[in-house]
Amino acid sequence: MSRKSSGKKVTQPVKGARSLQNAAIETIIENVMDLTSEGVDCLPRKLVLRIWDLVNERYEIPFCVWAIFSKVLREEDNISIGLLRFRDTVSSPRLPLQSYAAALISPTFDFLTYLSITTAFPVPELVKLSKVKNLGVLEVIHTFGNAVQSGVTDRLVRAWHQAAVDHAAFPVMRILKLWNHKELTEKSLPYLNSFPALALFDVRGCTFNTGSRALGRTLGWKSTLDVGLLNFFEAMCVERAVIKRASTEEEPRPIRRAPSHHLSNHTIVSRIPRAEVTAFLTNPEKSISKKGPDAIKHYALWQELGDHAAKKEIPASFKEVRWGICNEVLFNTSYTFETWEFLTYTIFSRIGELRSDRDLQRAGVDIGHQVVVKEELTNSVPLACVRLGPCLPDMGPSIYSNPIKSFYGSAYTEDSNPHLNEHTRDYAKPTQSCYPAFLPRNAPNPSNIAFYRINVPHSGTSTTSPESVKEEVKKAESETEKGDAKESKRNSFADFGKRPSKFMQNKKQKLGDVLSSFM
Repeated sequence: MSRKSSGKKVTQPVKGARSLQNAAIETIIENVMDLTSEGVDCLPRKLVLRIWDLVNERYEIPFCVWAIFSKVLREEDNISIGLLRFRDTVSSPRLPLQSYAAALISPTFDFLTYLSITTAFPVPELVKLSKVKNLGVLEVIHTFGNAVQSGVTDRLVRAWHQAAVDHAAFPVMRILKLWNHKELTEKSLPYLNSFPALALFDVRGCTFNTGSRALGRTLGWKSTLDVGLLNFFEAMCVERAVIKRASTEEEPRPIRRAPSHHLSNHTIVSRIPRAEVTAFLTNPEKSISKKGPDAIKHYALWQELGDHAAKKEIPASFKEVRWGICNEVLFNTSYTFETWEFLTYTIFSRIGELRSDRDLQRAGVDIGHQVVVKEELTNSVPLACVRLGPCLPDMGPSIYSNPIKSFYGSAYTEDSNPHLNEHTRDYAKPTQSCYPAFLPRNAPNPSNIAFYRINVPHSGTSTTSPESVKEEVKKAESETEKGDAKESKRNSFADFGKRPSKFMQNKKQKLGDVLSSFM
């Protein structure tokens, strides 16, 4: 266990011998790797909190130690969010995948697991991830140009489906993120309904054809091309709060909420009863204020933005871009502190807000009271985030080639003004200027597709056998073929230049009639 090089000092008596309690605490801290959950649980909670604070000051907390303290202290008041969130990275994993996954298993759901894989593992090891019962997020990222071929295919998803059907695997998996796998196609969609808690199937960079969106609809899944998925889910949370307020007020006022920001591990959390969550979300005092009566910038501020854009060396804050949108001059400084798990972890929390954590409760998870951090609902169950592999360059704010932007507005402005986003998106983009090279192009990118489902399905709606899956696939494909003509008209990324075969046959027949008239 590595020791921290922080400047914090532990308060000790100036004169005389240490008290018996301080001596006992010091002995425990020096032998923290030998602690057990039973041994810590029998200690007074105030003493356990003090030990945790001292260990957190001196050392980089290993996972085994975090799991013990998180289990014992998760329901206590005035704890830090670090007890509910663990983060670690193994840049060059040398052991088999099962060796890492085995340590992340909690059959009793003392914590959930967020596993991010950015390196290659054999397919049989990926199949065995179904044994991680408490897996809440699974992320497998493949890089283009990698010499090692990706093992994520439709067959792998089918194997996971079979494990879910036969052994009730993946009962709490909300997010399945599979990027840049060419052997993963729309044929995997019918297997998604076997995962009872799945809410987001992010398949950016995979081989999904233009009919996959229609196929997803027949299976109960909606789709989006918005690369700003966090903003997308935040917008749904605001919409849900507005609907709840409209059901209780005759003249409901609009709700505006600041975008999620990175939270330090030392941030103190609070809790509210589940019955009071709706009142908390619809409370007018929680809504942030606008700068103007109609949220439209005054001319002076527009002029200031234009002056900044015209400068050769503009301020660094103006260069900051998230989701391909040039935001306001002043940005939230938490952007520079965001860690690799921030986006997906926050989406996981937003899904819990939309579902009121009923999916976790159905799986047997003790959700307890709702955790609140800085007026923001966050995940109430401890979540261990572990990445196996390097941090890839395309894992940042990702692909910026998609002009479809979240209607929630800017991600780093406190008032989330949507007007600035719409105007800056339509500006001309000179080759030598402050505008980044990754600003949106004129057409959406079909590879940036993600499927989502918010409503928790009933226990009887999930797929129960391979035969029912085959029937569902055939039914979905037949529905897709019937709606091909209509879908090609309304689909924004349909293959241009391709015409229906029936149209071409009629054209050939008419051409034959014309030629025969000259014979």
